[in-house]
Amino acid sequence: FLFESENSKDLSEKLIQILADKKNLEIVRKKGIELINTKYGWDEIGRLTKTAYETL
Repeated sequence: FLFESENSKDLSEKLIQILADKKNLEIVRKKGIELINTKYGWDEIGRLTKTAYETL
C-alpha cells in the first residue's frame, strides 16, 4: 500500500483502511513477508557478502 511521504494523516488513513478489511490485511501481510524475504533474506545477504569480498 502507498501513502504520501511525510504525511502522517495519509498513513493513518491507509492503515485504518487495511486493518478494517481482513482480506486486504492478509494480502498486505503476505506481500510484506515476501518483500522482507527477498530484500533481507539469507540469499540476498549471501549475494551482497560475495559481491563485497569480490571487490576487495
